[in-house]
Amino acid sequence: MDTSIERQSDYLIDLHGNLIVDFVGRYERLHGDFADVCGRIGIRCPELPHRRQATDRRKDYRSYYERRNRGAGGESLRRRHRALRYAFDPPGGA
Repeated sequence: MDTSIERQSDYLIDLHGNLIVDFVGRYERLHGDFADVCGRIGIRCPELPHRRQATDRRKDYRSYYERRNRGAGGESLRRRHRALRYAFDPPGGA
């Protein structure tokens, strides 16, 4: 079964859009969030190697989502972002 095309949020949100987990780790802070999870379950935190680093992304990441938000898929993405309490950093990281 190829899960790479499934929305990860489908595992975190119920049919009514309610978050059903008590913690959501973020990829952009993967190491810290993974360490937090390991601490919560009481295990030693192993090192996480970075094996698949993208080399073709030169644009600001917001531009990818702006394009994706247009059209039919946009509302679905906005609902997932709201449910997961996800917010874009302002330009410049401030």
